[in-house]
Amino acid sequence: MKIMGLNFNCRSMNLQVERRSNEFFFVYMKTPSVLSIKGNEKSCPENTAVICSPEMTVNFKPSPSEELVFDRICFKMNQSDQQYLNYLDIPADTPLCLREDTVIRSLMKCLQLETVRIGEHSGEFLEYGLRMMLINISSQLHRREISEEIEIPHFAKLQSLRRKIYAQPVNKWEISRIAEEMNISRTYFHRIYSKAFGVTFMQDVINSRLAAAADMLTGTNRSVSYIAEKCGYDSDSYFMRQFRKHYGCTPTEYRRRCIAENGYIDE
Repeated sequence: MKIMGLNFNCRSMNLQVERRSNEFFFVYMKTPSVLSIKGNEKSCPENTAVICSPEMTVNFKPSPSEELVFDRICFKMNQSDQQYLNYLDIPADTPLCLREDTVIRSLMKCLQLETVRIGEHSGEFLEYGLRMMLINISSQLHRREISEEIEIPHFAKLQSLRRKIYAQPVNKWEISRIAEEMNISRTYFHRIYSKAFGVTFMQDVINSRLAAAADMLTGTNRSVSYIAEKCGYDSDSYFMRQFRKHYGCTPTEYRRRCIAENGYIDE
């Protein structure tokens, strides 16, 4: 798979992916949308992925009164690549509603960072990143359903909580109150949360805030101080230390590199 172009955190009132010779598009919709293929429309929730084949023109428009927010990867495949995609059994030109979006979002962040750094092996890194996303999607589509609620106590509540964490990064999450509402101890809460998602509760809170900050840095012209406050940080210096540790550069450097690579939308 040869990556031809990448666009992250794009914002638009519509998107049309037209036929191009031998070019495929991987589109990851972060907001609800209406997908149109061959004149047929289908409403899709947030976190929907679509692999657009060269033979199709695919249109996206936002669900009522919202703009589209999406990532897009343009790539080419040889015969071996197409056989591999067939092996993964991922249908093209079909909305794929992802039940778990954490891996896809994390990989997208890695790809975005790699396009900023541009190293000797960036091409390979980007290709393997796309392959890992496809593998994850295939596993979500075809894995045998297991009752997580039996395997992990309170799984539905934990999953709902995690969605809220990433949707509301500015919130001051009080573990004592959360554990009390679930009628469990703090220690037990931390244990089952880590078992459910492979990360600690606080790491998810930090990741959600930094992801929101990265989106605002590349999608707005707001100051670093404003973004830090909006993402739940009382201290600019603490925010910048965490951001640098997570992304390997300061917020200002991150914005400058992303603007040089992809551009952003002024408010």
